[in-house]
Amino acid sequence: MLKKFRPFSRFAKDEHGLISVETVIIFPILLWALAAMFVFFDAFKAQNTNVKATYTIADLISRTSDPINDDFIDGMDNVFEQLVSSDQAANIRVSVVGQRLAPNGTDTERFLVWSQATGTMIAHTDVEAIEPMIPMMATGDQLIFVESTMLWTPVMSFGLSEMTLTNVAFTSPRFVPQVVFNASASGGDGGDGGLGGGRY
Repeated sequence: MLKKFRPFSRFAKDEHGLISVETVIIFPILLWALAAMFVFFDAFKAQNTNVKATYTIADLISRTSDPINDDFIDGMDNVFEQLVSSDQAANIRVSVVGQRLAPNGTDTERFLVWSQATGTMIAHTDVEAIEPMIPMMATGDQLIFVESTMLWTPVMSFGLSEMTLTNVAFTSPRFVPQVVFNASASGGDGGDGGLGGGRY
C-alpha cells in the first residue's frame, strides 16, 4: 500500500526547477521595489535641490545694494529654474517684511514693505499670510522672504503622484538696511512707504 504514495514522496523531495519558480515569484516584487525606491529617491532629491535653490536666491538678493526691479526678479526666477534643472513650472515670490513700533508707541508690528511674484504665483498684499512664518526680528530690521514652487512629476507611477514642491527662505540684507524695489507705474515705491505690485 505504501507503494502508492512513493510517487508523491518523490515529487515532494524533487527540487528541480525550484530556482525558476522562486525567480518568477520574487523578480516582479524586486523590480517593483527598485522602481519605487528610485521614484522616492528622485522626489527627495528634487526637494533637496529646491531647498538649496531657494536659499541661494535669497542669498543673492541679500547681497544686492542697488534698487531692484521686475527684470531683476525675472532674472532670479531664471536662475532658480537653472538651479533646479526642471522642465516643469517653477516660480518664486520675493517679499520684504519689516518690524516697527505700533501706533501706540509701545508695541511692535510687522509690515509688508513690498512683494513681487513670477509665473502663476501672486504677490502678497499684506503681511498676514506670512506672519506666522516670520522669525524674531528687532525693531527697525527688515527681512527678505523668498518662496518657491516647483511642479514635480514622477518618472514612473510607483507610490507617488505629481506634486508641487514649496519652500521658503528668510535672510537679512547684508550690505544695506533694506532692499529697495523700483516698482512699475502701477505699484508703489518699494520702500518703507509703499508696496511693490505683483505681476500676474
